[in-house]
Amino acid sequence: MDSSSSESEPVLHTLAPHLLPIASRRRPSLLDSLRLVTFNALFILTCAGILCIQLFFALPCILISRRLYRRVIGFSRATFGRFLVGISASGGASFGPTEFVITSDESVDLEGLVRRDQAGNPVGLELARNSDWVYLWILLSLSHLDSGLIIVLKATLRWVPLVGATMQFFRFAFVGKTMPITRTPLASEAKHAVQEGSPFAVMLFPEGTLFAVDTQLTSDAFALRTGVPPMRNVLLPKSTGLLYTLRTLLALTDDVKLYDLTIGYPGVPAAGYAEEYYTLFSVFGRRHPPPAVHLHIRLVDLSYVPSLSQTTYSSTNFPTLEEDLSPTARAEFQEWTRTRWVKKDALMDTFCETDVYNKH
Repeated sequence: MDSSSSESEPVLHTLAPHLLPIASRRRPSLLDSLRLVTFNALFILTCAGILCIQLFFALPCILISRRLYRRVIGFSRATFGRFLVGISASGGASFGPTEFVITSDESVDLEGLVRRDQAGNPVGLELARNSDWVYLWILLSLSHLDSGLIIVLKATLRWVPLVGATMQFFRFAFVGKTMPITRTPLASEAKHAVQEGSPFAVMLFPEGTLFAVDTQLTSDAFALRTGVPPMRNVLLPKSTGLLYTLRTLLALTDDVKLYDLTIGYPGVPAAGYAEEYYTLFSVFGRRHPPPAVHLHIRLVDLSYVPSLSQTTYSSTNFPTLEEDLSPTARAEFQEWTRTRWVKKDALMDTFCETDVYNKH
């Protein structure tokens, strides 16, 4: 028994790190530990530098012009985006070098979406006006949309030391049981961007949290109570934030595009938990990034999305969904969202088996 165990350990260690759960990888070397310390120090210094920009440059601008203040805050968002690009870029000097593999269904013309440099090399995506958040932020940074980025996050993240203060200056939307999305800066930030003609993007995760053992149990229990099938690779989505966001943006501008993005990482098996294979510290601190980040893009036709018309929303009035929609209309949107997640779950099944997304 002991002999078999000792013989299997070297076999595990010969596999590429991304094919093994973090707990099964070899113990970090001294170089790994130094790299982790260096990454932590660089991350803290970057966040501290951005916070200094916000405190000592952005805040005084309020006395001059609120528009100038928003520009400096946008610059600080873009600065953090450039930092993420730098630590993920291909090359020996970066902490977690990887590449994007981008696919789509027939709803997206990838060639028309890709922005290229003068030599014809792809350098980003033209999503004009349009862990996961890191790579999505990188994508938006390459597309020059990160200065107008609004992310909908869990309310508890606003109190993370240093990072939380920085994100509050970013004017992100922190939501929770006592902080509904209607009380966040989302509507006002989007309104200012539209009025000033600035490109912006809203990043929202309808599942609300990571796909993990405890959250999957909660999701499965809810599925059992409501009589819907449980998911295998994702959590049941929550539709309130997405519905409010879409109705808010459509009240401000007709130029709204909804992209459904699915991210896959090689090495994570079907029904597996990505956090057991990839964390911020394992990717950038231990330098065990995914060999490629697979991103599948679908453009949603909003004319077929229920509960978006017949609204009392306006550029000055953003009521709660309970005030503006009947329970039946909200249930229709919830079912529409769940149906898309069933397709997303099947898409992830295919990817986990083949490391390639299908085309539908």
